[in-house]
Amino acid sequence: MKAAKIEFDTNIKVTEKRLKASLLRAVQDMAETAGEHTWQQRAERDYTDMRGGVPVFDAILKGSRNIRQKDKKTWILEYVTDYAGAVEFGTGPRHIDSKDLVRWVHVKLQIAKTKSGKGLAWKIANAIANNIQLNGQKAQPYLVPAFNYVNGIKDQIIRKRFEKDGLA
Repeated sequence: MKAAKIEFDTNIKVTEKRLKASLLRAVQDMAETAGEHTWQQRAERDYTDMRGGVPVFDAILKGSRNIRQKDKKTWILEYVTDYAGAVEFGTGPRHIDSKDLVRWVHVKLQIAKTKSGKGLAWKIANAIANNIQLNGQKAQPYLVPAFNYVNGIKDQIIRKRFEKDGLA
C-alpha cells in the first residue's frame, strides 16, 4: 500500500519575530475593533426620548477607553469611569445619593438649569435614586457583546493585519 503524503514548501520569507509582532498588532486591532463596535452598537439605540444625539455620558464613557498591553500575551480593553462597570453589568439594590444624579438628569432630559428646572431635576433624581435603592440598576452590556462580535471575526482581522504587514 502506498502512503498518502503532502509536501510543504519551507521557503518561508518571514521571521518568527516579524510574525509575532504582526500577531500582537492583530490582537490590538481586535481590541480597537471591539471598542468601535461598542459605540456603533450604542449609537444604533433609540435615543428619541432624549431629543436626539448620543448621550453625553456615553461620550464620557467612550472617552475613557483604554487599550493596553498587560504582558507579552495579554491586551486589555477597559473603560475607566466610575460607572463603566455599573453600565455593563448592572448593580444590585444600593444606596445612591440624589445629588450624584442631578447633573445626569439635567443632561439626559435636557432640563434647563432655571429655578424650576433645578427643582424638577431634584425630584427626578430622587425618584431614580429610590428606584436604584429598591431594584438596582439594569445592565446595559456593551463590552461583552463587542468581545463576542470580535471573537466571531478574529480570523478576518488577523488576515487583514498580515496583509497590511506584508506577510500574506
